[in-house]
Amino acid sequence: MKSLINKLFSQSRLLKTIKCNNQLMILNYHRLHDTNKNIYFDDGVYGPDAKRFKLEMEWLKQETHIISEDELFDILYNNKKMNRACSMVTFDDGYVDNYNIAYPILKQLSIPAIYFIPTKHINERSLGWWDITAYLIKNTKLVKTHFRGKEIVFSDKKKIIADIIIELKKMEASRVEGYINELSTSLKVPIPSLELQGNELMTWDQIKEVSQNGITIGSHTHEHVILSRQTLRDLRFQIKKSKDILEEKIGQEIRSISYPVGGYDHFDLETKKVSESLGFKIGFSFLTGVNRFENIDPFDVKRGTSQPEWTNLDMALAFPDRVFQQERVTNAR
Repeated sequence: MKSLINKLFSQSRLLKTIKCNNQLMILNYHRLHDTNKNIYFDDGVYGPDAKRFKLEMEWLKQETHIISEDELFDILYNNKKMNRACSMVTFDDGYVDNYNIAYPILKQLSIPAIYFIPTKHINERSLGWWDITAYLIKNTKLVKTHFRGKEIVFSDKKKIIADIIIELKKMEASRVEGYINELSTSLKVPIPSLELQGNELMTWDQIKEVSQNGITIGSHTHEHVILSRQTLRDLRFQIKKSKDILEEKIGQEIRSISYPVGGYDHFDLETKKVSESLGFKIGFSFLTGVNRFENIDPFDVKRGTSQPEWTNLDMALAFPDRVFQQERVTNAR
């Protein structure tokens, strides 16, 4: 194993000699893939498997200084100076493999991380609309159907799932449930049971356990809605409700929030102002780039994703803007 890691580390030695030392690169994950299990829900939220994830964490430890929420807080508010390339590890959405797969690896390697939790999903044991959409498409026995004036031919289910997810991201949150129920009827596939959905999520006991062992808990709002499309009243509700529930459940102050979906169409200045007014100190976007220490916005801390090739990770240290600019065209949840 060690020789494999060394081989991977040495593949792009030139890039390492020119890596940028005044940056903070944040790798965000949603799910880790268990190679022994079938994927019943959305494939798009999956990152690496356990073996690859461990190698990535070992790479981060060797190539960067991995900081915690506390250290980021000191950098942003207490003028702490960093003299080398830094990184962070975050997870969104509260999936159970964050506990079963990621947490043991992070604990073994003494790597801090932040888990961002959508509180309603944990309370109700319900998955997001992207997972339900994928489940319905994957399980239909139909060859084709007519849905909302369009013919859908199930020759490429992966593309159909992606197209519907894009459509739902543009839809008002109040209309999404009706769309999903109508899709379920059209496809002749029932909505998966709450038991089946809940098995994909961490429990409050698991969230509390990780919070006491090196993992910081942050908010991912209450209902995982796109914040830029909320009324001021609903925006305050989504952010405050999640903070209140998390603080009650784990008994710790919640200082960080990550904005659902997280692109610049999905949160705005009002989002940032409300988050700050309700007691948050740090807000994270997603697929937005890399951070320069000299100009980090505390309420737009930029994040990227795990890279499919090791050279891409080295490129992210040497030429972060190029790598993370390419990421912005990919889908986020």
